[in-house]
Amino acid sequence: MSRSPMMGKLAVAAACAAGLVIASPVMAQDKTPAVALFEEGRALAEAGKHAEACKKFEESNRLDEQAVGTLLNLGLCNEKQQKWSTALVWYRASLERAQRSKEQIQMDAANGKIAELTDLVPIIHVEFTTTAPDGTMVMVDGATIERVKWPQIEVDNGTHTVEVQAPGKEPFKEQVEMTTKSKHTTTVVLQAKVAGPTPTNWKRNAFIFGGAGTALTLAGIGSSFIFCGNGLSFTCNKPESEYENKMIGSTVMTVAGVGLIGVGVYYYFFAPKTQTTSTAMFPTVSNDSVGLAITGGF
Repeated sequence: MSRSPMMGKLAVAAACAAGLVIASPVMAQDKTPAVALFEEGRALAEAGKHAEACKKFEESNRLDEQAVGTLLNLGLCNEKQQKWSTALVWYRASLERAQRSKEQIQMDAANGKIAELTDLVPIIHVEFTTTAPDGTMVMVDGATIERVKWPQIEVDNGTHTVEVQAPGKEPFKEQVEMTTKSKHTTTVVLQAKVAGPTPTNWKRNAFIFGGAGTALTLAGIGSSFIFCGNGLSFTCNKPESEYENKMIGSTVMTVAGVGLIGVGVYYYFFAPKTQTTSTAMFPTVSNDSVGLAITGGF
């Protein structure tokens, strides 16, 4: 700890709150896990290992949330790393707890550190060019910020990501680099959200094309057998000229059916997911043929 008057108060506050300064020393076997972790943290802090000390103090605080000294030391180890905002959070927490327990020394120590660090902490000010609608969310590094804090968001030194999400508006994102005492204004321009592409019925079309193609293919293959009237026999009793004409029609239907199956496969696996016009398909029937009429775009 520093030898300055404030650091002296902080050291006394930490020791008293942790129960380390008493008439008779605490025996090792009488130490609670929270006190043992606190002492480990103090040893690390005195060795200049402030990040490791913070971890020990955090573990101690989880076990004993009533120890004001632990909170003060959490503020101090973060302060040593120039994490001004995080340090302020812990100092303010220690002040609140000291006020509840009426511990004057700890209150004085916390108040002094809060006054000192308030001038050092970087500030991000978020302002909007238009009134932010209800439901607007401001986040810094993924943490949601209360609306009342938007004008003055305290952060640690380093790079921070500011994000804004508002109903019906395009998301906003900005990265800012903050240093000690720096002030930054993030000006948010809310733009209307661009309508996304209209979902297409591409999968439905795939099944329609595939089904129609399968039907036409089977009809083309089977039409000659039906025409000949001999079941599955490959001989035909009809006149050759009539049979040839029928085979041409059957071949056309089969080829068309296979083509439609191919279109269905394309739509199922590769078709774009947007469309600009609607599509309609319906069967056509004449005296000697069956077909499929298609209108619209895909």
